[in-house]
Amino acid sequence: MKIFISWSGETAQKCAEVLGRELGHLHPEMRTFVSSLGIVKGQRSMESIAAQLRDADVGIMCLTRENQRKQWINYEAGALSRRTDEDKAYVHPFLIDMPPEEISGPLKQFQATDSSVRREVFSMIQSLHDECVNPYSPEALRRAFGDFWDRVDRDLQDIKKRVPRTETPVRATPEDLFGELVDLVRDQSRRIGALEEKMSALGAAAVLVPAPRTTAGDTPLQASAEEDRTTDHTTEEVREIVGRTHVVQEDAHEGGIAVICDGEGYRRANEKAEKLRRLASWSKIPITISHDEESVTFAPQ
Repeated sequence: MKIFISWSGETAQKCAEVLGRELGHLHPEMRTFVSSLGIVKGQRSMESIAAQLRDADVGIMCLTRENQRKQWINYEAGALSRRTDEDKAYVHPFLIDMPPEEISGPLKQFQATDSSVRREVFSMIQSLHDECVNPYSPEALRRAFGDFWDRVDRDLQDIKKRVPRTETPVRATPEDLFGELVDLVRDQSRRIGALEEKMSALGAAAVLVPAPRTTAGDTPLQASAEEDRTTDHTTEEVREIVGRTHVVQEDAHEGGIAVICDGEGYRRANEKAEKLRRLASWSKIPITISHDEESVTFAPQ
């Protein structure tokens, strides 16, 4: 059984590494992948992570108050959750520094595990153990979990001690939420107006070379190679548009090209929206640019 352990941020990374190590000791069939440990230097990290997501049987998302809304951890949870059916839970949010009621966003739909509550962690381990081809007896599982818990709880407590203590968020009233919504709408209107002015000033974007098209005489292998070249070229163009140094993570998959960038890269993407829109239409590949909780998608026309 392949277990993909997702993290974002230093605290979650350390917890993910502890889980990855100890789950492998708990049962020999539990093979874990943690990106900070599982990618060999020289490999292309995005391709390795995408391959691991495709092959994973289950995912554990190490969540903190800081990272639960991060674009990438939600992307990985979404990729794993596509494999779920009504009887099995493939995504397990593993809470490091917050109670379940503080989860928000897409991850709220999954049943979470509080890392500080022994019975909840045991319940998660049981669900993982049930997927093993050669499971332990109930008595043997409890003994193995006892050793696992002693080590994991000790290591996680040490990690948590080094996390700066944050205030529990105060729930907003409906009036507060309405006020925030009005402010967001006004801000978005100002941004759209400014973007339209910039696009008008820039004029027509540079003409792109027509994308290669496959013909009826192409073999499946030739068509696939042509598509790969188009995807590689499009990804390279996106890097140039947002600025290579501003790209945090990127992924090219069947659904399109997804690029996570910093604030400056996201600003550049909005400034050059027309060029990205033309690029998506030329390549016939949707392009999504994200930063924190904001994202914009350029679909082929």
